[in-house]
Amino acid sequence: MAFSHLINCLLLTYGPLIAVYKAKNLAEVRAYNYVFYVALICLIAQFSKLFLLASLTVFSEHLLSIQSVFNFIDVYGLWYILRQKSQIDDRQSRTFAVAVGWGVMDATLNHLTTFLFKASQDEFTWVFIQRALTANLEFFEIIAIAFLINKRSTLSYALVALKILVIANVSIIQIRASLTLILFVLTKIVV
Repeated sequence: MAFSHLINCLLLTYGPLIAVYKAKNLAEVRAYNYVFYVALICLIAQFSKLFLLASLTVFSEHLLSIQSVFNFIDVYGLWYILRQKSQIDDRQSRTFAVAVGWGVMDATLNHLTTFLFKASQDEFTWVFIQRALTANLEFFEIIAIAFLINKRSTLSYALVALKILVIANVSIIQIRASLTLILFVLTKIVV
């Protein structure tokens, strides 16, 4: 039972990433190297967030929200990647490659160790299913943010700022899912 629960959590976390990679034919445009490069940039962004967390713990009670600073680092990393040249000519395929690479590394760093060491225990809990669903919400937020950054308009940058300041500071999964859905719909309207 514990092993099947672990496999279920891993499939729920990484299944949408693999589905987007296969459905958008990123393998045909040879996006594997680019996805790997994006994952490395995400790893650098995560280490910079860890460095900031370690150095700002003294001042953390004076800051309004350190989560907004972390979200800004993520958005800046996505912006940096989308502004660089790549071997992928199609803009939509490139944006999905960026989202898949960032999503894989984000899910790996935030959820994989928890699943491997705690989801394989003897008892079943819904906490790990909720973590997998949270990983999916984060992936859809990454897709929306990548498309908004690639749009390069004032309204799209305003929606990115809304994500940085509001959505990530919500910890209740139902409210965050609703806000992510609204962000996704607004992204479809803007793009």
